[in-house]
Amino acid sequence: MPGFFLHVRDGGHLVRDVEGELLPGLDAARTEALELTHTLDAVVLISDRRGRELVQVLPHGSAP
Repeated sequence: MPGFFLHVRDGGHLVRDVEGELLPGLDAARTEALELTHTLDAVVLISDRRGRELVQVLPHGSAP
């Protein structure tokens, strides 16, 4: 299973996910990120094990 890291950006502050999660794929990582955005009202950045940013998930109603 691929490993994904869900980093949280709240304003100018970035909290890095140093442990990551094993998830079946990018769709599962997006689902996890969406849940975090609703809970924390923050931007979630999904990256892979190499540190490449794959997706940025915005809270509902946020402008890109």
